[in-house]
Amino acid sequence: MERGQTHYQTSFRVRQRSSGEDPLFTVKKLVLNWLRRKENDNLLFDNQRAFMNAASWSDLYQTGSKIYTRSWYNDSSHGWACKYQHKDSDPTTSRTWLVEIGVHSNRISATVTCRVSYNYNHNDLATQRELPQPSAPAIIHDILQRKHGLVAYSQNEQFRLRQTHKVIKTGEGKALSETIFDKQRRHTVFLLNPNSQDNIREARSIERLIAGKAQIYVLDEDPSLVQELRAYIDDEFLVGRGKMRVYLPVRVGNPNPKRHRWYDLSAPDYEQTKEVLIRNLLSNYRLEEQDAIANIEDIYRRIERSKMEKTLADYVSNNSDLTFMQEYITKQEEEFEHKLIDLRQQADYFTDEYESSQETVRALEARIQVLKHRILHANHSNVAVELLRNKVSSLSEILDVFARLYPTRLVFTKHAHASASQYTSFIPLHKAWDMMHDIATKLWGIKFESTNTLDLARRFNEVSQFTYAKTEGKQSKGDIKITQSRTIHHEGRHYEIWKHIKYGNQPPKCLRIHFDFDETNQHIIIGYVGPHMPNALSKKRR
Repeated sequence: MERGQTHYQTSFRVRQRSSGEDPLFTVKKLVLNWLRRKENDNLLFDNQRAFMNAASWSDLYQTGSKIYTRSWYNDSSHGWACKYQHKDSDPTTSRTWLVEIGVHSNRISATVTCRVSYNYNHNDLATQRELPQPSAPAIIHDILQRKHGLVAYSQNEQFRLRQTHKVIKTGEGKALSETIFDKQRRHTVFLLNPNSQDNIREARSIERLIAGKAQIYVLDEDPSLVQELRAYIDDEFLVGRGKMRVYLPVRVGNPNPKRHRWYDLSAPDYEQTKEVLIRNLLSNYRLEEQDAIANIEDIYRRIERSKMEKTLADYVSNNSDLTFMQEYITKQEEEFEHKLIDLRQQADYFTDEYESSQETVRALEARIQVLKHRILHANHSNVAVELLRNKVSSLSEILDVFARLYPTRLVFTKHAHASASQYTSFIPLHKAWDMMHDIATKLWGIKFESTNTLDLARRFNEVSQFTYAKTEGKQSKGDIKITQSRTIHHEGRHYEIWKHIKYGNQPPKCLRIHFDFDETNQHIIIGYVGPHMPNALSKKRR
């Protein structure tokens, strides 16, 4: 069978948790047991020695599957590969699967490479050619299970690959940041915030799909952990509350935060977007360990190369003047192998960029469908919102309504509720509604959805009938009491609410809404809703 569309690919290293047994032998046993679960032919039970070395079974009982294995040895290492071809369990797809597993061991550690691909019977016109659901093969889960005594990692042991997610607790923020930004990291990192029941459930769902390709971390629900992460990671690289971020390998000289995409776990199109993400990660993003054996063809090449090296060594031993030439050729081969891996990494980068653009297109198409659905119901929603706008009877009611309308965008502090409830003389309540609406939609969108956040005030003022003020005068900022009044406390954090949106100048037709930004969770923190707050100018007037 020819290699067809890649469904899954990975390459990583393993070692025994305790010294003694060659990790290659453990992996062989796991592959054999995995195939025994899939096939009922007694050949797999009666010919274990052949399977471990060199076997060819072209028509297994009942299924007609094919299995081939080959081995290669030299003084310092040992290689083995297995090729397994079988038909899809659903006969209507006319799909044939090819699983290739290669292991290369130096008797201390081993590289494991796995590729799963599929082909269709193009002569069967009734074939259903829907894309198979993304998944990681069971053999990879077997290798990653702790009970089998193997430790798996990508490149070096700093980058562990576990079968399950890991919860990051306070004190582990620095280690997490080092993992994310290490230039040697080749695997993908998933980070969910926080460790709520829904997020843990989602982490478990993803870890079943991406085993051997990525590592999943979940942030513990702890305000001190948030502060710790902010000390090691810039805000633009963090993940907001209720979000998931996927960190691809860090490119040298290209620390672009947009490359590490975040996903809203509550978005209506999240499941569609996730499927595209996982599919691209499993099939198009290639992991490769140096000196890995990928398939049986690599075993044959190693065997032929060993024969040639032996012949050359025998010849050189009889011609001492050729020793230098042999050393030169060996050095050139090593340099060539390093360059080849570099070129493949560059190819991965461009493939990744292309697939990212395709992913964006698919995500946008899914978003369009969601928006079409919303448009169909928009008239009813707009009528309901307009009724609310005309029915509110106080500033306090407006705050309560918007807290329900935009729970993921606006956060109203106790201080905001208190100030709004005291300002009962404010007359044009529809203006207060429109101000709050512009904050929740226009300001939030410019701040958190736009790629250009420079001169936020100017951009807001261009699209709103109200005025955005970045701060207040130097005299006000130099007054301790005024400064204290502009500092609020909410859920263990301090916010400075110098920024405000303003309407009018004299009560009862004057309103100020003071706020600050929570960059991590992408919230606008409303700290005050009422008339002019005391400032240096009002003190002089008194």
